[in-house]
Amino acid sequence: KSISENFPRQDAIDFFVYTTIRQLYAAFGGEPLTQSYSAFASPELMGACAGILGAENCATSISLPEAQKMLLDHADHAFSSRNTGGVPLPFWSEETETTPAIMFGGTSPVSGSGLDLSGTSFSLTAYFDVANFNPAAFGDTWNPMYADGNTVMGLSDPMFVQLVETDPVYKWFTAGVTPAKDT
Repeated sequence: KSISENFPRQDAIDFFVYTTIRQLYAAFGGEPLTQSYSAFASPELMGACAGILGAENCATSISLPEAQKMLLDHADHAFSSRNTGGVPLPFWSEETETTPAIMFGGTSPVSGSGLDLSGTSFSLTAYFDVANFNPAAFGDTWNPMYADGNTVMGLSDPMFVQLVETDPVYKWFTAGVTPAKDT
C-alpha cells in the first residue's frame, strides 16, 4: 500500500485540528488557570500538600508558562472513564481500573485525551533525512540516521526512539492504527 492509502486526508486534517485545539487550550486557558489556581491554593491547603508531595510540587501560585504546561500535560494525560472532564492541577495519583485518582496522591492531572502529543512535530524528518531524499539520486545525497551504524530501524535504534517515537505526528498516526485495550 502507498502511504496515502494508509493515511487518508481526513486523518491529516484531524491531526492538525486536534493539535491546534490543544495549543489554544493552553494559550487561552493559561491566564484563567493562574487566577483559579491562586484562589484554590491557599497556604493551608498547599501546606498540607507539601507535607505529602513535597514543597516543590505545591506552590501557592503559578506563572503563565507553568499554567500553560499544566494544561498541555492535562490534554496529553491518560483518559479517565470516571472523570471525563478531568482536572489539570498536578496533585493526583494515577487512576487504575479499581482505584480512582486521589488528590495529593501524586503529581498527575486527572483525565485527558489519552494521547501524549508533547514533543517536537516532524522531528522524524531528521531521522529519515527527508530534506535530502531524492529518488533520482538515491543513495548519493540521502543519508537517513538508521544508515549510520544501525542496520535495522526501530525499537533497538536509540535515534528512532529519540526522534520518531517522540514525534506527535508519529504518535497520532500510530494511535490511529493501534487497537484499543479491552477493559
